Amino acid sequence: MIRKICRYFIPFISTILLLTLACEYSKEMPGAFEEINPNLGEKKKETFYPLNIESRSRDAKLGDSPYLFLGQYNGYKSYILSRIAISSLANIDSTVINSVSLALSPVKFDSTEANNPQFKARVRILKDMEAGWLDSDITWSSFSQTNFQNTIINETDLGASQDETVYLKLDVTKFTTSKGRLDSTLRYYGILIEFEAPEGQNAMRCFSSCDATDATQLPTLTIVSTYNSTTDTSYFSAGYDVSILQYRPLENETTQYFSVGNTLNGSLQFPQLSLAENATINRAQVIFQFDTTRSFYAVNDVVSVAAIPAKWGEDPSTTISYSSLPLAHDTLKIDVRVAVQDWISKDDTYSDGFQIKSTLSDIDIMNIFFYNNLADSTRRPRLVVEYTLPPSSLK
Repeated sequence: MIRKICRYFIPFISTILLLTLACEYSKEMPGAFEEINPNLGEKKKETFYPLNIESRSRDAKLGDSPYLFLGQYNGYKSYILSRIAISSLANIDSTVINSVSLALSPVKFDSTEANNPQFKARVRILKDMEAGWLDSDITWSSFSQTNFQNTIINETDLGASQDETVYLKLDVTKFTTSKGRLDSTLRYYGILIEFEAPEGQNAMRCFSSCDATDATQLPTLTIVSTYNSTTDTSYFSAGYDVSILQYRPLENETTQYFSVGNTLNGSLQFPQLSLAENATINRAQVIFQFDTTRSFYAVNDVVSVAAIPAKWGEDPSTTISYSSLPLAHDTLKIDVRVAVQDWISKDDTYSDGFQIKSTLSDIDIMNIFFYNNLADSTRRPRLVVEYTLPPSSLK
């Protein structure tokens, strides 16, 4: 019996001893305790705060957006442009135009009491639309303000409901001859839809544009015409339309924010990073906090921004961008490890910061109010870098 116990006990004790020695040896293995042994490298973490932060103006280009916006909301004013090619009708030169109406399908903009959608819509004719007109090229700064003096062809009161289709019946006498035929100078005419609402009141409506994915929701032009004593009704989906935006900051916007929205990009400049050129960047994140009470999004309740490497005072010279990941309801982080690794390995011509823009700025009406350097230290933007230095010597 004693012999059997010895047969199993001795190997067991040997195994325990081997495991103990292995654990002691593992303390010297690379990657296990790099901070302790400088011969195996050293991990560090540093936080950098921006030297400069500002908001910079940009042109909002909503020509490819699936939405059309009309009205005013939190500093934004939006008008609608649409090119209407009535010349698509057959035998247009000898066809009598009886009536023309445009139907706009609703999209829920804001279901809260902060938005009061009751206001007047007014339609003006645009005579200078050309066949090559592209909605993607139209911005507020490129739009001629004289168009607001053109002939009015419709006035409609929009009710409080955001769920009803809006029908704009156009006054055909304003763009046809005395015989009811299309004025040849307006073959490629368009319309401007403006609004009338009390100054300072939130009053905005949203509709599907010609770029909407649901074909049943596209803006639809209905034309009733007569040719050779036969009356017919034709339907066309408007092929070109766009919201044009202008923005004026509200009086109560304070200086502790920088804005990222349709007409504004943020710009950040960081100090020269005091990191060794041979450092390996393990993680680098720009972390932002924003004010949820001021920030708003019209349709898409998504907070997503991109950071594009840029030198202070200049537009980005690269198309490389880094997108944000949400941390919490009021915090965003952006992984910029590749950019920081690139910065420390080059000379002083590298980018020293980022341009911050919304990934939805050319789709939805929105504005995000990020805290800047004037906010308290817990809310300021920061660049957090974790890196490893190589071994100081080799065994």
